[in-house]
Amino acid sequence: MIRPDNDKQGSMRYNSSIRNAAEHLLEFLRHSSQMTAQDKKHGHLLMPDRVFCQELMIMRQRNRKENWLYMKKYRKIHQQTDNPFLNLYKMDAIDNKGRDFNYYFASRNDAQHIKIHTKSMQPEGIVIYAVTQENEPRLAVIKQYRYPLDAYLYELPAGLVDAGETPGMAAAREMKEETGMDFTEYTGGMDFYRRPYFMGPGFTDETSAAVFGTVSGCVTDAMAEDTEEIQVILADKSQVCRILEEERVSLRGAYLMMHFLHSDGPFSFLDA
Repeated sequence: MIRPDNDKQGSMRYNSSIRNAAEHLLEFLRHSSQMTAQDKKHGHLLMPDRVFCQELMIMRQRNRKENWLYMKKYRKIHQQTDNPFLNLYKMDAIDNKGRDFNYYFASRNDAQHIKIHTKSMQPEGIVIYAVTQENEPRLAVIKQYRYPLDAYLYELPAGLVDAGETPGMAAAREMKEETGMDFTEYTGGMDFYRRPYFMGPGFTDETSAAVFGTVSGCVTDAMAEDTEEIQVILADKSQVCRILEEERVSLRGAYLMMHFLHSDGPFSFLDA
């Protein structure tokens, strides 16, 4: 099994095992050369030989385990559907014992751009944490009908990043479409809050990033799409608390609502 060149720690462990085995071999040869024929006849040669064999066995076991960690876990990937926004892929996967099995995942990317090939962290979508510019800021929350659940879900405004857009540009467009309000991005605080993170790596390669900012203007559904049914709520902390306690809420929306609840200022948690 060929080891990856960039695995420095694995290579160091492997080389250490080789050195240990070589040292025992040299010791064995040195000891052997100093022994008399009588010593060899009585089997005194067995002790260094046993140590050397044990070291070799440990090296082989460690190398076998590390090879499993770096071995390719699939043979081929087959696109199963051809839809505009989301597709199913079947992977000819390999389990820990080298046996074949089928693994399925969904992706918003075409077959050439699924992340198992590109290793990209470019976010497909964004979620928007937006507050009003008031002494007691309110959080922009939406109540949206979701077809897979046949139910309404409380969320934060969100959407896909179109080609050529930055997450901030996508946030401004989505906020206008979903709420009618204008969005101004806030760029302060720690950068890791804005990094793309995986949504559900057990079944999709999709990543999403959070965008933070303020909203202004009037709520309107003038730009709403026919396939979206959205109610906009500018929620204070008591309303957000009730939503988290009683309603169905999206996970990424819930986590950002919790930040809103426990922050002294609307963006103070970004400095933590």
